[in-house]
Amino acid sequence: MGRKIDWNCLALTVLAQYNVNAAELVFLGHSENVTFRVETRNNQNFATSGEYDE
Repeated sequence: MGRKIDWNCLALTVLAQYNVNAAELVFLGHSENVTFRVETRNNQNFATSGEYDE
């Protein structure tokens, strides 16, 4: 039997590698990918899927 992955802990670890401090991390879903909405303490905006606000 495989291990159960703590997606929340993994997401927080990844965000720390990019120097992003999450005020709130909301799990949105899991299919082929695991998706979270990240709200930051200083209202930083981060785009996903290559879409960027300029």
